[in-house]
Amino acid sequence: MDNDTDDTSTNETVALKDREADDELAQDEGAVAEEDAEQAGDADESAAWEAPHDESPRGGISPVLSGAGAVVAAGLGLASITGTWLGTVLSDRSELVGQIYTQANSSKMTSANQISEVYGKPWHTLAGVNGLFAVVAVVLAGVMLVLTGTQPATAERPVWVRALSWGAVVLGAIGLLIAIAMYFDVFAGLPAVPATSGGATG
Repeated sequence: MDNDTDDTSTNETVALKDREADDELAQDEGAVAEEDAEQAGDADESAAWEAPHDESPRGGISPVLSGAGAVVAAGLGLASITGTWLGTVLSDRSELVGQIYTQANSSKMTSANQISEVYGKPWHTLAGVNGLFAVVAVVLAGVMLVLTGTQPATAERPVWVRALSWGAVVLGAIGLLIAIAMYFDVFAGLPAVPATSGGATG
């Protein structure tokens, strides 16, 4: 009887230890699973925070740079039509140089030459500066149109960038045509001194 009792107690002890071992193993597996879940959640959260900082669209230019380029191109195109401070300064300088040259060589120059030095060259200088601004505007706007591609408008490629770039192309083209017309005196020719009669009165 004592042997049977001891065997029963031993079996119960072994069974109890097995259950405790199973419980510990289950707790360890649960802790590992929770740790894996937390790590996966942290990774997802990190990816969610990092995603907005990647502003460069695939195969294109970032929306910030494309927008800035379009604005600059439109500003240059408008300046080529209305004129710039740089063009005014260079035109005034050319006029001053012409006046100095004319005064120093007045005895050797005809009236037409004097008018060309004092009036014609400053006018052409202004036209050249405006034309340069127009060319830069067209080129920059064209680059923005190429870099933004032809895909539908998205958050990375807002529609206003392409619209503003096309507007810059139009403004630059108009400014270039005006500058060419100014340079070749299409709007108005150089002033001319009327011929005076050489007859003397009696």
